[in-house]
Amino acid sequence: MQDVTVIGGGIVGSYAAYLLSSMGKKVTLVDRFPIGTKASGVNPGGLNPLHGPGLPGVMSPLAERAFQVNLEHWERIKELSGIDFSAHRVSRVELAFDADEKSALLKTAVYYDTIDGFSARWMDREELLAADPRINPEVIGGLWTEGNGMVNSHDYTRAVAAAAVALGATILQADVTDLITEGQRVTGVCLGEKVVESAAVIIATGSWAAEASAWLGVDIPVKPLKGELLLAQMAGGPVAHHVTWKMIGLYQTLEGPSWFGGTQEQAGFDENPTEKGLHFVMDAVSYMVPLAREAKLLKQLAGLRPVTPDGFPMMGQVPGWENAFLATGSGPKGMLLGAGMAEAVARLVSGAAPAFSLEPYRVNRFSLSN
Repeated sequence: MQDVTVIGGGIVGSYAAYLLSSMGKKVTLVDRFPIGTKASGVNPGGLNPLHGPGLPGVMSPLAERAFQVNLEHWERIKELSGIDFSAHRVSRVELAFDADEKSALLKTAVYYDTIDGFSARWMDREELLAADPRINPEVIGGLWTEGNGMVNSHDYTRAVAAAAVALGATILQADVTDLITEGQRVTGVCLGEKVVESAAVIIATGSWAAEASAWLGVDIPVKPLKGELLLAQMAGGPVAHHVTWKMIGLYQTLEGPSWFGGTQEQAGFDENPTEKGLHFVMDAVSYMVPLAREAKLLKQLAGLRPVTPDGFPMMGQVPGWENAFLATGSGPKGMLLGAGMAEAVARLVSGAAPAFSLEPYRVNRFSLSN
């Protein structure tokens, strides 16, 4: 019998398998898809804990802890897996084109300066364009920040799963069809006719998490949010930093190409890139950096990010079940949050308290009776 079966091989599930294996647990990681081929492998790999949906704010304890978990385990994961996932800290400039945007960024700067390892300073138009003449000269300035992280998302997810295997975990590519239960306990995971007996189960199936509603009798209102992005070779050579404006970003990789992103669209489980998405991303990034219009397009991708009705993850013990746990709904911040979410549920499985309150992420918070 396995100590824990983790269903879902994205960054959350892979990290849960790795952390539990580090604790000496006997773990099986199951996914119908190859590791890291869905949303966890189709994103720029940004680890940005101080901005984004719910940040700064309610999500801050989770985001900040998740960032630390990532940093704490980078070297060990690389050593165990033998995979170089291009982990590094990055500089970034967030652009403002009007006074309201400047005001919001100045407030962000105060937050940056309260967190160890992070810093921010305002740069006016002249200083900003002197630092990077490719930025749109209509900008009124920008917030230069230091401290965020970045990885190659596909390689990172693979590396975390491989590190789990190096510690004794087993990976199975199979379709989970049901759970076997006795009273208030899950005793096994059905893979067609095969059953993996298990003392606990973690469901970390991302955009597909709602499938588990029927297995557990609990509403899991997670839906896919489609995001399209481009991988391109910047005209004039790589940029020395990331450039963002609102939800649009140009993210420079260590390998040379840059990620252009992105879009957010409710499109069901359609993972096909679109002409509309291509033009939206290219137009938006070119507004920030006009020379991006001349970039050489290498690849257009689309991924499905799991989102909940309130935009916060769902994680913790599943109500009514003694040994079933859920970790999903990380939305567009999944590459960052995955490690923190995985650590929280791994601690719960092992009988320890998470490093932050799970109250905002209660699994049953959308139930009419709660």
